[in-house]
Amino acid sequence: MRFFSPFFCLLVLLWPALAAAKPLRLSTDNFVLNGDIGEAKAKSLLIDLELFRDSLFHFMGAEPEHEPIPVKIYVVRKEKELKEISGVSGFGGLYTQTYNGPSLLINMRAGFGQAQQARHIALHEYSHHFMTTYGGAHYPRWYSEGLADYLATFTYKDGVYKMGESYEPASLALTAFDWLPIDTLLESVKDYPFDGGDSNLNRSLLGQKYYAQAWVMVHYIQSHKDYRAGLKDYIFRVNNGQDSLSAFEKAFKIGPKDFQEKIRAYHAKGDYKSRIFSRPPLPLPDIATVKLARAELELAKLSAQRDFSLGGPWASETIEAIKVYEQKYKPSPASLMLKADLAKISHDDPEVFSQALTNIYSSLAQEPDNLEAKLIAARLTVNGDSLKLDISPEQRGLARQYISDFLEAHPNHKYGWSLQRIISARAP
Repeated sequence: MRFFSPFFCLLVLLWPALAAAKPLRLSTDNFVLNGDIGEAKAKSLLIDLELFRDSLFHFMGAEPEHEPIPVKIYVVRKEKELKEISGVSGFGGLYTQTYNGPSLLINMRAGFGQAQQARHIALHEYSHHFMTTYGGAHYPRWYSEGLADYLATFTYKDGVYKMGESYEPASLALTAFDWLPIDTLLESVKDYPFDGGDSNLNRSLLGQKYYAQAWVMVHYIQSHKDYRAGLKDYIFRVNNGQDSLSAFEKAFKIGPKDFQEKIRAYHAKGDYKSRIFSRPPLPLPDIATVKLARAELELAKLSAQRDFSLGGPWASETIEAIKVYEQKYKPSPASLMLKADLAKISHDDPEVFSQALTNIYSSLAQEPDNLEAKLIAARLTVNGDSLKLDISPEQRGLARQYISDFLEAHPNHKYGWSLQRIISARAP
């Protein structure tokens, strides 16, 4: 699933050029960050994300649990890199979830300090992942985006954290622009009310209106216990196929247009009260830092590009980018793994499947303990089997061992368990 944030594009592009940084990889229990970034900024962001993540579990009344696979974060400094990795540009952040795990792509030009936008964007995008993975419900698009901005105003100090503080960019947009009809917001259950057919400027304007109104609607709901009580009913109704407009009216006991008048008055008053929670102070996370060679950073970038193009039309461009890398540095276990993962397997072209297996086996021969490569090898074997391609008993046996090794390290990985069930049910 992919989420993007056009609301941030103009804000990001107006920031000055960043000071020189260096290629780094920093990791905590739940996050791995790669990029050309200053170490202090990267550590500050990871601390915020770990504290934010733990507080979100507390906010939901749930016990914290580790990510099944750490969230990968790639930060970029240039618009060109955004385009190279994702196929689009002019945005602040993207989130995607593949069977390889969750990935965030963050435009860092707006800065990672608490009052700067890149921090907000990172927390916003992680909120999407958290609610998708741990929220227990599928949220309508307008509520998902509004909630992500609501949560991303998070602050924490000495065991006290706040959610839902005033978010100035949204507040300013609500004052500066005409509002969209509330029906436009409520009907955006799966899609945004703007698309690629709009000009960049028009899409940006619509995006600013949309995100700002989604934020104030969520803020109003979260600030009133009666509306918080109706939220569960609304989500249930929408997930069971009821029209969003009628679901909203029945769940919240108010018509959409009357509700919009309430939030207009709420915005005009400007009294955005945050929700404040106390808990035992949290320890700061341990952060491991590794300096990367330029070739290693390029591989991390290609891995991010794989995550944002897997299964889509951008995959062929990613494969070509990997080939360019291999011409420059020579093939590596990681580049072979990425090519295998992106291979478009089909019944009509068994040679593609054969080459993908050759690539992933070669990768594992050089790095036999690479769990990501083992997951890819198992997936390729299952896909080839489903397409009735030539799979030997030895290859099925390897796939069984690979997925068993993977699940031993990642016991909460749902896709891995699905692969194991399929592999186990098939003949040797």
